[in-house]
Amino acid sequence: MVPSIVLTLDRFREMVSLKATVDDMRENLANRKLIEQAKGLLMDKKGMSESEAYTAIRAKSQEENKPMADIAQAIIMLDSLL
Repeated sequence: MVPSIVLTLDRFREMVSLKATVDDMRENLANRKLIEQAKGLLMDKKGMSESEAYTAIRAKSQEENKPMADIAQAIIMLDSLL
């Protein structure tokens, strides 16, 4: 009985860990999509190259001490207002 309980607990812990990993991966993918979309907007609207757009987002992120995804979201929101 005890070995099966231990095995069940181990599997439960593994499932919780895997779920956390999947959640992190989903968030990272969503953030990458935002950054890619914002880069595209900067490239189209400002005539920047891809690397210039990425550098601009990264620099603003560091300047504002905010995640790049937040800066990207702000760029996307501003574009939708204009």
